[in-house]
Amino acid sequence: MAESDIPPEILRFLEANIDTVPELETLLMMSRAPERSWIVPEVASRNYITLQRAEDTLNALHRRGLASREATPPTFRFTPASADIRELVANLGRCYQANLALIATFIHSKPSASVREFARAFDLKKDH
Repeated sequence: MAESDIPPEILRFLEANIDTVPELETLLMMSRAPERSWIVPEVASRNYITLQRAEDTLNALHRRGLASREATPPTFRFTPASADIRELVANLGRCYQANLALIATFIHSKPSASVREFARAFDLKKDH
């Protein structure tokens, strides 16, 4: 199985929006229950990650427009910007089930998260 087995729109979405497997798994978990609000400890427990990692993951999804953040303590909810993104995430979930190792390898092969965040910040500034 090769990267070419994954639809190009899913690869583009992963490249642009997902830096870690916990981010992907959190996004997919949240997308399966879009009416539900999630708190950091629940996400940490469900994904077997630390509280700090869960908080960083949720904040990253919020910054990328995939989750909304409400109140104190913060709660997060899957809120993509469009129905197209909602459908793409659903397709991503199905693709991930069928190609778990391939997608995880693709995510791990990307440049480090800090490099990508720096690049995203630069992209945001040049749009102004």
